[in-house]
Order: sequence, then structure tokens, then C-alpha cells
Amino acid sequence: MTRFADADASPHAALDGWMRRDAGAVHAHLIARFGWGRAEMAEDALQDALVRALQTWPFAGVPDRPGGWLYTVAANRMLDLLRGAAERTAVPVEALTQRAGASQFEATPPDELSDPELAVLFAVCHPSLDPRTGIALALQVLSGFSLREIANALLLRPDAVAQRLSRAKRALRDIPGIAELPAGTALRDRLAVALDVVALLFNEGFEPSSGELPMRTDLCGEAIRLADALAGHPLTAGPEARALAALLNLLGARLPARLVDSGAVTLLPEQDRAAWDRVLLHRGLRQLAESAGGDQVSRYHLLAGIAATHATAVSLDETDWGAIVADYRLLIHLEDSPVHRLNLAVALQRGGWLAAAADEMARLEASPRMGGYFWFHMTRAEIAERVGDRSTAAASLETALALASTPMQTRFVRRRITGVSA
Repeated sequence: MTRFADADASPHAALDGWMRRDAGAVHAHLIARFGWGRAEMAEDALQDALVRALQTWPFAGVPDRPGGWLYTVAANRMLDLLRGAAERTAVPVEALTQRAGASQFEATPPDELSDPELAVLFAVCHPSLDPRTGIALALQVLSGFSLREIANALLLRPDAVAQRLSRAKRALRDIPGIAELPAGTALRDRLAVALDVVALLFNEGFEPSSGELPMRTDLCGEAIRLADALAGHPLTAGPEARALAALLNLLGARLPARLVDSGAVTLLPEQDRAAWDRVLLHRGLRQLAESAGGDQVSRYHLLAGIAATHATAVSLDETDWGAIVADYRLLIHLEDSPVHRLNLAVALQRGGWLAAAADEMARLEASPRMGGYFWFHMTRAEIAERVGDRSTAAASLETALALASTPMQTRFVRRRITGVSA
């Protein structure tokens, strides 16, 4: 037992830290045992167990296996409720559980996914749920995020998130076998969605779409954990999963250099590369090499290749912009989108091909999506400034300022306006 009197953290802080690491595993095991039809009961039982832990652990000490302790307490609470229902209906309690014999909780290492956790991830990626609802459910069940945290991440009100989660759980409980791991085509189809869910989770942490925080490192860290686990699990390990893990580790390595004082964000050109996380860099490069074993190249392979080119360059000026431009052209051929073309324009202008960059921007002018996109106008200002067109640069920055949706974007564009007008 770990005594709180000997620990650095308070009981509440220690319990919150454990929640971030392992609560999702307990929740997933409860769903595996009792079924999606009792997912909300499992959530309530887990909350009861956490309250009981806060009442007892400060005096008795933290158990050697806190996850097993909480699972046992929560499962016993559910069994008590089910016994009451069984007595009223004369139905054996075993018939009210999904898997009557699943009474043991085995914690997995933090960078792995147990089969119940993986089954939950595939369940929330079921085609009957829209992706945003799937992300919300994954954050709640697998990552232990609160209703308010999920709402902030998805730009929704907490009550709207609660309604989405409730509807999703009702929908999943009626799908036969939803608590089990899918096989064959269903597994492959849902794995592709699962990878996209993890990527979206990281993107929201890397550049939050709302709120005061310039970054959400908790979201980034959870996305990296899930990506690493998918890349390492025997059922999901494959070239595309490894490529996504490589991409997120390489981007995650930049996080220590992204934040500066006053809560602003330092973008790649101004970052101190010595501050990049070398452990994540080396892991990402290794995963990228391991992802090359398949016969198909996915968008995650190309994006990870671009991130690797940045990671191995000693400076912005010595970056192999030709390789990055080539990868973006392949990406556009694979999956054409205005955002990919905008990033191509950035790479072209950074590499010195200003005329080609201007041509790409001219083509993007016709895209309805770009007119209201903050980063399009920031890029337009940067390219205009490079060719000496200060009036276009200033006008683009003013448009970007009007479109800024977060305090980080507002601070960033104001600094650029000061630089252009100087």
C-alpha cells in the first residue's frame, strides 16, 4: 500500500493522476462484462468507486493495484443493483451480465490497449455513429475526460455532449456483438475510422478550436498513447497505424518548443529545435521506418514523411524543401484538398519557388472554404510580404484578425501586423 502521508501529491491529485492513466481501462472492462446497455450504470458505479477511494485511501493508503481495487468496487456495486433487479424479475443475475465470468481486472501498461479497451474504441467507430459523437464517447470511456472537457474539445455545450453520449450508448446497446472485437472487413473498416478519430483528437490538442489555452497537451498526449497502442497491438498493427503513430510522435516532439511566455505559440520557423523532445523524435522516426512494410502509401505515410524531413533538418534554411514539396504533390494526388494545397504553397515559398507558390494561392482564391480560413490569409500575407507586396500583406492580416477564433490566433496575427507595419 502507498501511504498518502509519504507521497508528494494530495489524495485528490493522486486520484486525478490515476484517472488519466487507468480509469478508461476500468470503464472498458466494466462494459465488456456488463454490456453497452449498462454503460451509463458502469459510469455511475465507477464514480461511486472513486468517491469511496477518496474517503478511504487517505487513511488506509493507495492499494498496490488501484485499478483492480476500483474495478472490484465498481463491479460489486453493479452486481448489487443487478441482484435487486433479478429478485424483482426472477431472472438469474448471470443472465443480466454480458460475460458472467469476467470478474478479474488486469491492468495493461500505459502504452498498450487491453482487448476490452480496443473493443470500446472499435465500438465508438461503428458506422451508426457520426465521427464527432464517436470522439466524444472515446474521450469519456477510454480517456476519462469530463463532460466539460469534452465539450471544450468539440465546441459543444456540456448539455449537448451529454445528450450525444446518451443517444450513442442507447444506439450501441442494440447492436449485436458490439462489446466484442470485430473481425475481418468490419475490423479493417473501423480501424480506418479509429485512426482518423485519434488524428482528430491530436489536432484538437495541437491547435484548440476554442478556449483560452494555446495548446491542449493532455489531448495530444492521449492521442499519442492511443496511436502507439494501435501500432503495437497484434490486431491493429500495420503500416497505416505505424505511420499515424510516427506522425503524432514527430509532431508531439515539437510541443516543448511551441509554447512561449504569455501563452503564445511559436510556429516551426521560429522554434528552438534544441527544445524538441528527442525521445519522441527517435520513436517517430523508428515507427516511420517500420511503416514501410506494406504495399500501399497512405496519407499518414506522406504526412509522417514530411514531419520526418522537418525533424532531421538542423535548421529551417537547411530543410529539404524539394522533398517536402514532392510529398505534398503525392498527397494531393492521393487526397486532393484545399488544406493540402495551402501547405504545398507554404513549402514552395519556403523553398524559394515564389512564383509557383503564388500560382497555388491564386488557385485557392476560388475555394469557398479558404475565404473563411484563418491560415489561408496568414499564408497569403507571408507570401505577399516575401515578394514585397506590403499592401496585400497588410490587408490579408486584417482579414485574418477578423477571422481569429481563439486568443492564440489573435495574439499571433497582431504580432505579425506590427512586423509588417514597422
